[in-house]
Amino acid sequence: MFDDLCLLREVLSINPYEDSIRWKDILAAVIKGTSKKFTLRAIKEHLQYILMLWAKEDRDNLRKSGTEEEYNEKEVLLQQVTDLSREFRGKNKTPTKINKQIQFIGAEIRNAVLQEEHAEASTDVACASIDVVYEYGDTSEIPFEFDQPKSATGIGRNRRNKQTAMKSGGLQYLREKQLYDRTLKEKEIQMENRKISCEERKIELQEKQHALEEAKFELEKKEREARLQMELEERRHRNHNESELQKIITLLLQKNI
Repeated sequence: MFDDLCLLREVLSINPYEDSIRWKDILAAVIKGTSKKFTLRAIKEHLQYILMLWAKEDRDNLRKSGTEEEYNEKEVLLQQVTDLSREFRGKNKTPTKINKQIQFIGAEIRNAVLQEEHAEASTDVACASIDVVYEYGDTSEIPFEFDQPKSATGIGRNRRNKQTAMKSGGLQYLREKQLYDRTLKEKEIQMENRKISCEERKIELQEKQHALEEAKFELEKKEREARLQMELEERRHRNHNESELQKIITLLLQKNI
């Protein structure tokens, strides 16, 4: 677990997704922080592996060793590294203000941890190599974890206790940022839903207005047709009356003659 935390802290602090050449700096920092000899290929592949476990929500393999506090920190770091990799995927840009703050806090945590470790850790800790190519697939086929057991467990427990207060500030910030990002995303979704609802309402009103205009047009058309029909009837009736009157006048004239 400790090796995973060390790797994740360095990735978050140095950000190799912005510039791949920084992987060398991460390798040097991990070797210094864990006193183990790793290869560049190994740390890259192991980072991909634990990120894959995180994406698959394989909590059992992520929690194989370490305390509850270390596991909680690991979850937060995995989420932050995942967000960082997504942000810089296919891009080459300057980190945002928030990411700079995260990198600064990650560097502070890393430096403080290294100072504690070098002050108390035994010089007899054995070096281990993890130059292993993992076959990513079913997690039950993974042969062993990145972390190697510590020979001095008492020192490890003592170190973890002393690191608690030091890590709490950085972890609190990371948790707050994660909550802020989640809240912001929810608000964006709500705003998008309201925008869609407004557009749907607008379309609905336009359809109703169009239907009313069509109904009005049909009504006016029928009124015009009715008036025209009435005018024609009146004209025929008037012509008929005039014709009858003319006949009567003609008959009267004939009688007088």
